[in-house]
Amino acid sequence: MTARNALLLLALAASAGCGSSAAKPDLGLVSPGGVAVFRGLTTKNALDPAHPYVAVANSGRDEIIFIDTLDDEPVLAPVVVRPLAAPTLPGEPHPTMLASVGLHDGQNADGTGLPDLLVVVSPGSSRLQLVATWDLATHVVQPPEPDPLDLGALAPGAQVLAVIAVPVLEPGATAGTWQVARGKARVVASLAGGRLAVVDFARQADGSIAPSAVPVLQDLGFEALSLAESPDHDRLYAATVEEVIPGSGVYGVGELDTTGAVGAWTLRALDARVGTTLVAAAKVTERFVGVQDGDTFCVRQPGEPFCKAPNEDLRVYAFLDPAACGRSARMPCGLAVIDPAGGGLLADPTGEMPYLPPMAVPSIPVAIAIAGPTALPPTNEPSDAQLSVAGGYMLLAPGSGQVKTTGVAVLASGDGRVYMVDLARWHIPLNASILRTSTRASVTGGTVFSPSLVVPDPENPGQYLVKPSRLRLGLWDLVQWPKVTRPTAALASNATNMPSTVRITPGYTATDTWTVMYQGPLPGLSARAGQTGATADGRLWLAVQTPLPRSDGSTQLVDVARLFDPSLAVHVGDIAQLAPASTVTACLTTDPDTEGLSTTSYETRITAILPPSAAYPGGAVALDEAQLIDLRNPVASERLPATPECIAALKQVAPAGNMLVTLRAAGLVAGGASMGYVGRPQLEADPTAAEPFALTYSALAPPPLGEDGISCPILPWPAEAYGPNAPAAFTACVDEACRSGCERLVLARKARRLYYLSDRCLDTVDGPKATATKGCWVDWAAIADALPDASGPIVSFHLGCAQTQVDGKGDPIIDPRTKTVVEDVCTAELERDMSLTFITQSGITYAYRGPTSGSNAAASFPVAAAPFDRSPYPGKQADGYRFFVTYSENFLIDLSPGTAYSTSKVIR
Repeated sequence: MTARNALLLLALAASAGCGSSAAKPDLGLVSPGGVAVFRGLTTKNALDPAHPYVAVANSGRDEIIFIDTLDDEPVLAPVVVRPLAAPTLPGEPHPTMLASVGLHDGQNADGTGLPDLLVVVSPGSSRLQLVATWDLATHVVQPPEPDPLDLGALAPGAQVLAVIAVPVLEPGATAGTWQVARGKARVVASLAGGRLAVVDFARQADGSIAPSAVPVLQDLGFEALSLAESPDHDRLYAATVEEVIPGSGVYGVGELDTTGAVGAWTLRALDARVGTTLVAAAKVTERFVGVQDGDTFCVRQPGEPFCKAPNEDLRVYAFLDPAACGRSARMPCGLAVIDPAGGGLLADPTGEMPYLPPMAVPSIPVAIAIAGPTALPPTNEPSDAQLSVAGGYMLLAPGSGQVKTTGVAVLASGDGRVYMVDLARWHIPLNASILRTSTRASVTGGTVFSPSLVVPDPENPGQYLVKPSRLRLGLWDLVQWPKVTRPTAALASNATNMPSTVRITPGYTATDTWTVMYQGPLPGLSARAGQTGATADGRLWLAVQTPLPRSDGSTQLVDVARLFDPSLAVHVGDIAQLAPASTVTACLTTDPDTEGLSTTSYETRITAILPPSAAYPGGAVALDEAQLIDLRNPVASERLPATPECIAALKQVAPAGNMLVTLRAAGLVAGGASMGYVGRPQLEADPTAAEPFALTYSALAPPPLGEDGISCPILPWPAEAYGPNAPAAFTACVDEACRSGCERLVLARKARRLYYLSDRCLDTVDGPKATATKGCWVDWAAIADALPDASGPIVSFHLGCAQTQVDGKGDPIIDPRTKTVVEDVCTAELERDMSLTFITQSGITYAYRGPTSGSNAAASFPVAAAPFDRSPYPGKQADGYRFFVTYSENFLIDLSPGTAYSTSKVIR
């Protein structure tokens, strides 16, 4: 012990002797940032040179504070009774990033026993600041001049984007093998401008840690937003939203082979199909698919001991770029699983899709951390022996019930929650069963609507009558169909009987409100600002866009809808309604009541889909001007065509927006409030003789290629959609074959799996299948044997229509026996806007951790997370694995996904 450290110990003893009854000091957190767990020497445990602590970047006070990981108590300053704070270097305010790693030269079997390397970085800085973890007065080391840790000398002006501390490898005893070097460590920093800086450190003779080599720079060719290392320390992974290798067309994660010479690490692109923003890596054992009990990793009978598959594979977990992913994009958003052995996304174990769909996350995460099985099981009981590194398992405790798994990640997310991820089952576990209870996946409610009819009054010419509709939409009930004497008695049209007629699939069906409507507005194309003009060959075109005049006389087009994009599902034959503004005087009509001129709406059919041009950069539709009719008269048969003057005026492109536009389907159209367009169902007179309307991935995109087997030159939308550089195949996609293929791709992407189940109906839980009259076996009868890996549909139903029979006076006919209206299958044309609606519930209630009640976290969000295994320490075996998470609202949480939510501890 140095003389300086001895004096510090005396000061600490003096401060402890007086004021021992003082209240516990507040941490004084102000906008905390990064968090890291390290081993080192402090005045709190002065006789232990490698006690574990949590370092927190206290950004608002330009300092680092330290907390004991074993009791969540702060390390106190040696004289003043307050938390020990290590100020950052002058000119390096608001620290946000921390990184730590051991040097593997301690006396313990795992190489611990001596202080770790710990560095801190301030935002916008290119400078690494070394923390003296070996000194009782834990502080930031004042560097010499010039500062060897100022990476700006290598890359002037380049700021650090991400930082990680890792072991250094050296050749092992056997050729081709590698081992961790003793007494060495390395810091890798991602720099702006697509560069990587590597700084090596070594333990000095006096026990301190110092740089051991000049920092080395390597050009990456992309900016790395997040860094992670493989468990074997031989690979470094970098998340980026750019192409991993310029010109390769591969987006995802960069993999660097760190066994090579520093500065010349070999780069390989791991294909995630889109860019990434966060990355982590782990070795896990994943569950088998298609086995007898899907909630295990091998075949077993329920109630038998949990067992383990023989494989343990390296996986890379990357959160996909929210700007590039989405329901209709090439990849859905979420946490993707990458198989480095295959060079890209992990294959879908069910074989349905060409890749394992990413794990959906309710909010955008800002940090990811992973923990594996603990060193020791929670107890010394034989039944818990598997819950350790040796046994290969760890506990995870969502609200739906505690399970065993082989790896857990946490995602600190922007909604204030820390979501826990079961890496072995490829999902965030649920707080309630997706198959059982009132919160399960289900169809709820249902209603139909038929608009009233406006007809001429036969007794008063020029007057009109409003009569109720004689038609109703409904869903055929195939259970009731063989039992009824009149077919329409099996047509469900209310909240009581409609839910049982809709088939859904847990893990595919989202919470949504679904509507089927006749000639309904296409999703996103109702009451939009529009513009018209004339094509080169004189046809009337319509585009959904707003022209804004500039001061120089030119026009800027905004709020452009990509009508050429198959995602909007505009078809030839669909209906276009346009309401010209009063400035288009040629289209004004005489109001019969006031005899003055007033605006009106017009309607016609779409005759062609037009590719983008300078006049309409989102594409346009050509209109049948011969069928353009004035909608002022409520009776369709009495409506008048638009005048030639009106049509001529519409062909003159106005310098400002001149109308409101609505595009309607030619027939029935189905969609979800969130999902959008999902297709165009057809009426079925006999549901037993027709296939149901269904949104099913495998039907739209058959395996093994799935969606990758569908070609569409429109998706993705090219950088230049018109002009000489526009792709020829893109502009030529106007025929039915091309556009229907593109729409099929759009629908297939919407039909992708949302969630991987790990639950199924079981006799031990739900009673014997053979005698079940309710519950899981009955609710999921169609797919029970395929669970947990059943695939699609998202929704499926048989659509029908009933028509009220009327007498000679037009009054409904009443069946004298049942006293009900007599109906038959519809023969009349459907009425515009008649609709059917039902609601689906996903049953997905993601498990998470966060602040306990009363911690004022409503306006707070997590910032960073670090894992820690408390089990090896005396008296802490039952505590297991932990995560320390900083929150913007000036506190830190010590939590464990393996225990109940209520055990989370807020540290202030």
